[in-house]
Amino acid sequence: MDYFPGDCYTADNHCLVYEVAVSNTEGYSYTKTFTHDFYNLLTIYTYWKRGTTYRGRGSVDKENMTVVKWSSSYTPEDNRMMILSLDDGPLVPLKPVDGSRVGGWYADRGLAQFVSAENPYRHPMKSFQDTLYVDFVQEAVYIYTHVDLVEISCDGAYRIDQEKQAFVVSIGSRCTFKGIRGKTVAVWWSNFIGHYPRKELSREPEYSFTAWENCNVVPEFQID
Repeated sequence: MDYFPGDCYTADNHCLVYEVAVSNTEGYSYTKTFTHDFYNLLTIYTYWKRGTTYRGRGSVDKENMTVVKWSSSYTPEDNRMMILSLDDGPLVPLKPVDGSRVGGWYADRGLAQFVSAENPYRHPMKSFQDTLYVDFVQEAVYIYTHVDLVEISCDGAYRIDQEKQAFVVSIGSRCTFKGIRGKTVAVWWSNFIGHYPRKELSREPEYSFTAWENCNVVPEFQID
């Protein structure tokens, strides 16, 4: 049995062509041509377990990628996306969450091998498989709430983002929330009505906490 590999290229894919010839001593022979489509595989980690507990977060902007196909995986250990692309590489935009920015693309988990700071970034596929790690840097914490219904006091500076309905504070700020103009809060919730998971944070009129990462602090007022 002999095979003769060749190459084929079309407008939308790559493929390998194998021509397999089978014969025996009695003179029988048969030839079959196999075509195998292939692309390059790029794996992108946007989250993985490492020493820094409080760090920026973000994701790949799936709707604006220029790729052939993609799939994603989310576990407590890591978040990753597998992308199939052609040789010129995929153009991949990133979406940092509020308060975060793109710190860079790296070739290793330890973030020692810097690749690029571009967003979006087109990665040239120099091999059939490659892996990249995205470092998202957290610069501030967003606390989402009804900003016109609560008062905040912090041990550091803060600002109000009316569009996002959030107080924006420095990482690690100690903050206290209470109802505005003497309104008494009966319960503080971790999410807005109709959004889940939703758990009770406190039943005290004032709620104090340290702001390490983006969160919701939603008041339910006492009915007089």
